[in-house]
Amino acid sequence: METISLDYNFMLAEAIGEDHGLKESDIDSVRKKATKFIKEISKQRKAGELDYLKLPYDRQTQEKILNVAEDIRRNYRNVVVLGIGGSALGASALFQALKPWVYNVYPLKSYPRLFVLDNIDPKYIADVAEILDPRETILCVVSKSGSTTETVAQYIFFKKWVMDICGSDYKRHFIFITDPEKGPLREIAERDGIISFPVPPKVGGRYSVLSSVGLFPTACVGVDIYAVCEGAAHMDDICRTDVIDENPALMYAALNFLMYSKKKKDISVIFSYSNKLYGLADWYRQLLAESLGKKYDEDGKEVVVGITPVKALGVTDQHSQVQLYVEGPNDKTFTFLKVEDYDVTLYIPKDVEDHKDLKFLENHTFSEIIEAERVGTEYALKKAQRPSCTISFPKITPYTVGQFFLLMELSVNLMGKFFKVNPFDQPGVEEGKQAAFALLGRPGYEKKREEIVGDIEKDLSFRI
Repeated sequence: METISLDYNFMLAEAIGEDHGLKESDIDSVRKKATKFIKEISKQRKAGELDYLKLPYDRQTQEKILNVAEDIRRNYRNVVVLGIGGSALGASALFQALKPWVYNVYPLKSYPRLFVLDNIDPKYIADVAEILDPRETILCVVSKSGSTTETVAQYIFFKKWVMDICGSDYKRHFIFITDPEKGPLREIAERDGIISFPVPPKVGGRYSVLSSVGLFPTACVGVDIYAVCEGAAHMDDICRTDVIDENPALMYAALNFLMYSKKKKDISVIFSYSNKLYGLADWYRQLLAESLGKKYDEDGKEVVVGITPVKALGVTDQHSQVQLYVEGPNDKTFTFLKVEDYDVTLYIPKDVEDHKDLKFLENHTFSEIIEAERVGTEYALKKAQRPSCTISFPKITPYTVGQFFLLMELSVNLMGKFFKVNPFDQPGVEEGKQAAFALLGRPGYEKKREEIVGDIEKDLSFRI
């Protein structure tokens, strides 16, 4: 079976010089740590921890997903996901990677359309509500806690939207993906008999793509979720070795840590040379930022660390970002997502335009052009001593996309060990959530509201 690969030659001093590239001695300096970390991961597996690594093997849940998805396909024309952050990004990435860009406008198909409402912009929501028919629509409400402000607001709005047309039959138009035991959505599901799937309690949203969170919505539109999980399991098997040169997750984690700590590269650009893989960059941004951006290490010491993720699309962003990347501050690393086989051959036809400066394009394929553009950008970065690596997809398939998810999840888990921070919590997010609760009048947040309003009034004098 096809396997994605990591090429990190242009991260090394031999290619880009010692000022910005890593020497073999740099990698040697973390070999013992790397071996130790993989052994720690192995012990955690045996202790029943790291539940995100169990997801590819949960065939029972996958079978249940497919059984319900089959019923959805027969009875509904639209699937709408209500969720935000990790509750939406995985499904969006899978959908974008594995279904055609124009999928939702196909006139006839055997699967429903998929809409992922990952924001609460009122116009965004209103446009979807205006165009869809509630009688043909299933709404998939995704919130691990069951109380996510944005998602619950969407749910209440769309419940009324469905009830206005379907009356007491509204329950047939909802599926919940939430905590298996607690939370408002769990209570409502049990009270109203709404079909639900669990979010594993020890799996955070940004690590949940291979659970029902990412798999159920995309199974409804025909994504082969078995193949996605088999690909993830294949990468998991590859990454069990404690030999850093044979373990792509371990090597990628070490490279990012070394670039940050030794070469002061604190920005990571994910440069996708495929529109279909662009959603993976979106998904990875949250995974990296939320996992590593920490004020304190695991011992409670203030460290203030984190790699800032940036996404770019080749070749589009060669015309908007590459000037900065080649001649601006040398504070970034680049990860190219390369596709070897785009699964279509699209030629530039001959004898259409006879201008002498355009004839060189004739008989080239668009695949050749986009790869030439990628290599050209890679070369320009190399010449400017900007470190880059490449993750190559032989083809974009459920199997290779599943590999990517597991590779990056495990890499970020390992980066957390290198940086000595907890890659599974997000304390910095909680302050904003509590502030929103207070401003919206949630009971129990009265003092917080007073604090916020006081600060806002004080700040007003400095506004223009």
